[in-house]
Amino acid sequence: MFVSRPVEARSTLSLGATEQLEALTSGPIHWFEHWPTGGVPRTGAVVYTIWDREGRFIYVGMSGRGYQGVTKPGAKGDPWGRLSSHASGRRSGDQFCVYVSDRLVLPQLHNRLADIAGGVLSLDIATRDFIRDNLPLARTARWKVGPSTRKALATR
Repeated sequence: MFVSRPVEARSTLSLGATEQLEALTSGPIHWFEHWPTGGVPRTGAVVYTIWDREGRFIYVGMSGRGYQGVTKPGAKGDPWGRLSSHASGRRSGDQFCVYVSDRLVLPQLHNRLADIAGGVLSLDIATRDFIRDNLPLARTARWKVGPSTRKALATR
């Protein structure tokens, strides 16, 4: 398992590069299958990683690009909204869901393309089910919560 040891749930902006990478690769895991969940920041600029059940790295993302220290919770692009979008499996407007669908879901559905084309099988639902069944999301210590987008982007 790729979780080596928990990392304190605190901002990691003052850490060096090695510690920042460790914070994105170890620490507590939370599964999309339990979404919605607590522990996900509602405001701020964050960098997060997503891994599969075998511990293989799948995706790194950023949320809160416009955050300048005054964003209201629930604003478009906040960490909660971004991960909620990922958990939904809806490909429209969510590049993570497009990647998962194209690279991980479609190869498993190659014999069902006619069902997808005919509307019998929803690719969004198949993507959501794959995400919830196979992909954990990092939370707390893996978040790089920054006072500004620039600092969070430097971590990414």
